[in-house]
Amino acid sequence: MPRVVVMFAHLVMASAMVCGCQPVESRSLGELVVTPPGGWRGVAASTWLAPGKPLAAWAGPEGASLVVYRSLPAPGATASSIASQLANRLDNLQGFQVIKSQVLDLAVGEAARVDLVAPGTGDALSPSGSGTPYTPPGRTLVPTRQVTVAFVRPDGVYFLAWHAPDAVFSRIEPDLQATLTTVQLAADGQPRRYTRD
Repeated sequence: MPRVVVMFAHLVMASAMVCGCQPVESRSLGELVVTPPGGWRGVAASTWLAPGKPLAAWAGPEGASLVVYRSLPAPGATASSIASQLANRLDNLQGFQVIKSQVLDLAVGEAARVDLVAPGTGDALSPSGSGTPYTPPGRTLVPTRQVTVAFVRPDGVYFLAWHAPDAVFSRIEPDLQATLTTVQLAADGQPRRYTRD
């Protein structure tokens, strides 16, 4: 099962693929390789805001998004500590509701997962510096689910952040799970491939 770490209000989840019936596109992102399922289309990494260095982004079905980004190295950090810190920080933001915070055991090791619902546009959370969510021109705010999964690596913490309208997120969850089964981490400079039984 995947670990998701919830980050900032502008967090967008990434790590995806190509659309339609075309072959899936894997992307190597430093120490992380991700291959999303069909129906996800690669877009510019800067399409959505991320609280770190954006590495890749994809647009998915139902107005969903996925962003992969990396933060600075966090010596001593664990999946458990990241999940706890992010959940505590986000749960105190006005309009944010943390649904779950957990550590998951994946084939590539432990990851943190944090799920929340907050005002957003479906593909991203709404900025709210003053405590009032900002509505982008031409958009409507809807309850938006954000799921963040984080992996602690020597060169930084890698985050996969998914966003989708909360009302349809149950239909996005299988794609999230499928994407997490494709994650590969580099060990000693060599990529490792993992499969799930």
